[in-house]
Amino acid sequence: RWSSHPAVRFLGQLPYERLGSLYRDALALILPSAGYEVFGQVVTEAFAHATPAVVTAAGGSRELVDRSGAGAVYSGADELEAALDALARSLEDDERYRPARFAALLAGVRASD
Repeated sequence: RWSSHPAVRFLGQLPYERLGSLYRDALALILPSAGYEVFGQVVTEAFAHATPAVVTAAGGSRELVDRSGAGAVYSGADELEAALDALARSLEDDERYRPARFAALLAGVRASD
């Protein structure tokens, strides 16, 4: 369903050296985990590059997003669509999107302490 969306790219596994520039250029990280994530390392990596995250309600990634305010949490397919719609609306309004990027960067700095 999302593979045909022009703003969504599924990249698969990539070499670590490419991740920094991809995170920096991304509008958001979408982490559609089907299972419980103990700790969302990929979320902290995104935050370190000022990239907000959209994550499932299961696991540690939710806590990272909830505490930082740097993204959105969803628990089902319709909630994912609502989270992506909210993200799209915030992208149209820089005053709403900039705080999410700042919160992501701040969360990334705190996670690296």
